[in-house]
Amino acid sequence: MISLLAIGAVIAAGVFFGSQFIPQKYCQKFDSRAYNLSMMLGIAIACAVMSLVSFVITLPGDVSEKSFPLPNIALCVFAGIIWSAGNLFVLAAVYKIGMSRTFPLVNLVIVVDFFAGIVFLSELQAVDYLVILLLVLGSGSILVGSYLTSRATSKEEKEVRDVRGGIVAAVISVFFFGLYNVPVLYSLRTDTWSVYLAVFFLSLGAVLGGAIFGFAWLRREMYVLWRKAAVRWHLLAISGGILWGAGQTTANMAMVEIGLSIAAPLIQGLFIVVGVIWGLIVFRELSDIASENRRKVIAILSLGCCFAIIGSLIMGYVAGLLF
Repeated sequence: MISLLAIGAVIAAGVFFGSQFIPQKYCQKFDSRAYNLSMMLGIAIACAVMSLVSFVITLPGDVSEKSFPLPNIALCVFAGIIWSAGNLFVLAAVYKIGMSRTFPLVNLVIVVDFFAGIVFLSELQAVDYLVILLLVLGSGSILVGSYLTSRATSKEEKEVRDVRGGIVAAVISVFFFGLYNVPVLYSLRTDTWSVYLAVFFLSLGAVLGGAIFGFAWLRREMYVLWRKAAVRWHLLAISGGILWGAGQTTANMAMVEIGLSIAAPLIQGLFIVVGVIWGLIVFRELSDIASENRRKVIAILSLGCCFAIIGSLIMGYVAGLLF
């Protein structure tokens, strides 16, 4: 039976990841590429605090004795650089083709996560074909839900700078986002290596990669965009990073317990539902849609959430069978 820690970690990760974009709604004039740097600072702050606290009190999913193996540190820093590369490509895709065209493609990360766990972490090697079929069905249902909700909640941008380049950038980002957890989870096979330390060094890699890739892309413009932003916007971006850091920590707890192949799609399903709830109930994102079209959009959103929930239930059921 799946542990209470894994259940709690999955739910927490879904809530944190589903809430990470809320701060950005309050500083939409903050260039997303510069916003990303402050967000990464928030990630590093959150992960540093959690790792320090883990030395004082026993936190959920922690280890009794800790060490600092250099290979594990290197793996997690490398994972952060991989993530920041994915973030760079997704920002490039949004710049070229807009959010509404980018995120349905980025949702394919579910597929990469699923196969990355099997190929690189040797997960699900001893399960029968029926279980694999259920997992594929669950992941596919979540993928359909991702596509429907993305299409319903994203506004169509009229300006498209580079269709082919945007699609290529989005697809490349999927592979980076789908693979960065692999070195982290590999490092966590060491009994004295804590999930809190792993995510902390991942955050350092993310900050390092974000600074290198960001300045390589925009050079001096990046510094100008970041420096001219209001202090309030930086604080909001940092709070978004804190949410992401908490989400990544709890997600890795869940992945250690039930594997990347199951946990990643399961968290994605919850992430979709939480994001839709925030958008509809708190921010009333459909209020600017003409009344004659609103019912159709709500129906698409509801259908997308249903697919996401059904997929999550299937993944959860399989996790219960296996763990």
